[in-house]
Amino acid sequence: MQENDQNVRIRKATIQDAALLTQIEAACFPAAEAATRDRFDARLAAFADHFLICEVDGQAVGFVDGMVIDSPYIEDVMFEKADMHCPDGAWQSIFGLNTLPEHRRHGYAALLMKALIAQAKEEGRRGVTLTCKEHMLHYYAKFGFVPLGASDSQHGGARWFDMVLEFKPEIAVQPPVKAVLFDLDGTLVDSVPMLTEAVNRVMRANGCPEFTEAQIAAMVGKGAKALIESVCAAQGIVPSPENVQRFLKSYASAMMGSDMPEEKFYPGAREAVAVLQAAGFKTALVTNKMRMVTEAFVQRTGLNVDLNALVAGDDTDHPKPAPDMLLLACKKLGVSPAEAVMVGDSENDALAARAAGIRAMLVSTGYNGTIPMMQWAAENGFSLVFGSVAGIKDYIFACEGKFGN
Repeated sequence: MQENDQNVRIRKATIQDAALLTQIEAACFPAAEAATRDRFDARLAAFADHFLICEVDGQAVGFVDGMVIDSPYIEDVMFEKADMHCPDGAWQSIFGLNTLPEHRRHGYAALLMKALIAQAKEEGRRGVTLTCKEHMLHYYAKFGFVPLGASDSQHGGARWFDMVLEFKPEIAVQPPVKAVLFDLDGTLVDSVPMLTEAVNRVMRANGCPEFTEAQIAAMVGKGAKALIESVCAAQGIVPSPENVQRFLKSYASAMMGSDMPEEKFYPGAREAVAVLQAAGFKTALVTNKMRMVTEAFVQRTGLNVDLNALVAGDDTDHPKPAPDMLLLACKKLGVSPAEAVMVGDSENDALAARAAGIRAMLVSTGYNGTIPMMQWAAENGFSLVFGSVAGIKDYIFACEGKFGN
């Protein structure tokens, strides 16, 4: 197997390469994560055909390896037990992609990835699976890998994410993304301190016990009216239309107070919106928050400069998880639902996107009741979950706006 360009060659490893591979691995991974000579000896004895080495002018500069398995998930025990290799398995795994530091940024890692993917296709595998750290998600996305969420792996004491590349024809070719719709609370900003203070001001004015931030975080996401209804229920107050309206009026007044806690953008979130818009993507804020509160926020923070549209909770009769707000945003931006993605932190955002025919990209930073977003997404068929909005921005650019659900 060769790459006939400037004396670059991709070849399969042999048992005699064990010492060489051990040296390269040690230069590329922390000691807690790097495989030892004994493990390379065992792996080469079991699946040498699934080691590919990149040579430049006869010198080894990197390699990729991994056993064949039947599951799309790599287990930590597999790093220790080479005999778990399954020659007839469905998935080619990637244990490590290594390029010596002095030879990086020359495309050698990409050559190794493409060669192993091609080999897996030739062998009739279902696909390729790997685990990686969060900052590498965007790199593997370039090869078509899709994130499955946080991995169970504790290898080396690091935090890992599962990714797969499945060899199957697209059921439907999705048009490139032209618009990115953003939720606000829990997605772009941490607003729980402000929401909690607003609710507690209403509680104090009515002689009711106050709420903790954790209690309010479990109630937010469906708009101010739903929040007040939940607050009333928790206090044993009948959520009659009269009580809800009275509390809602006080809550809105509190939210507009100049002495309220500041809503802080999550790291990289504010910049991600600006970068995407500058790159030609249409951007919209789609939040269940009241319009007057939302408009005051975007004006105060300058976020309005980076938005092409704003849809607030009182702009339609049915807020998220209904699709109405997302469809209105698409109409304002002049794009079809298939040309948009919805970036959110809760099941309300995900379900609204699904109902609208819009691709959902979710973050694990915000508020999703009592169920972590990673868990909820996996249980409900949503595969694109990221640790931050900045990670989503990187993924969109890596895929050039072309990816599936």
